Amino acid sequence: MKKEKITIKKLIKRLIGITVGTIIQALGIVLFLSPNKIAPGGFSGLSIIIYHLTNFPIGIMYFILNLPLFIIAWKRWGFKYIALTLFGTITSSIFIDLFSYFFKPMTDNPLLASIYGGVLVGIGVGVVFKYWGSTGGTDLLSQLIYTYIGVSFGTSMLILDTSIVLLAAIVFKSPEYALYGMLALFISSKVIDYVQEGFSTTKTVFVISDKAQEIKLKIFKELERGVTELKVVGSYTGIERNALICVVRQRELSEIKDIIHNEDPKAFVIIGDAREVIGEGFIPIEEAKR
Repeated sequence: MKKEKITIKKLIKRLIGITVGTIIQALGIVLFLSPNKIAPGGFSGLSIIIYHLTNFPIGIMYFILNLPLFIIAWKRWGFKYIALTLFGTITSSIFIDLFSYFFKPMTDNPLLASIYGGVLVGIGVGVVFKYWGSTGGTDLLSQLIYTYIGVSFGTSMLILDTSIVLLAAIVFKSPEYALYGMLALFISSKVIDYVQEGFSTTKTVFVISDKAQEIKLKIFKELERGVTELKVVGSYTGIERNALICVVRQRELSEIKDIIHNEDPKAFVIIGDAREVIGEGFIPIEEAKR
């Protein structure tokens, strides 16, 4: 596979994007999570726990926890692999401690803090990921665990984050802290997905019909959308039929349903979300590139 050549312009764009993401993440921690003792997994959550036990600055502790991982990853994969992650971790650490001096908590309601803190952290980390960066923590640790032990990335992430959330409940002597931490973790993970993939404004329509040709022509004429045609065989009947795949915008969904129903009321239709569609009529490939 040919490696992507990173130009100075592209590198600057990524560094700016990572910086913006870490600013948003830091605001979520400083304004909502840390003041309410909510540890949403990760090294940031562990740093919050340590802060409330020792008053040691969250940002500095976050960097200290990550430092051994960077040394190991540097030796294992080289500096180029961890460069953007190192930058993200440093900027995140700086902004967390910097904002702690200038901003006051926005709420002392732990439920609101979990929700809004989770949203901001999710947006921030999602933006960092979008620009090919990372903020280290359990992401990097999970990669190292997979490399050296073979435990899958998802499994190790789940174990590590859950352990930190449960630790908060033990340290702060209340199971509610674990519940709020899990809520913030769940919200942030979903928001990260939305930032990465986008909100679903497009739908994939899969149609199996004996009148596929008529439906296809109607879609061409009335919606001006492209259609992919396939030959499929029913495993029960063994009969070969035509199938159509078409991607439409949300507002066009009712129209394509009407077309299918009018042409073949007995058609079998599957409709699903298309998180991101790249190509003619949707997102140009140039804009989709990071």
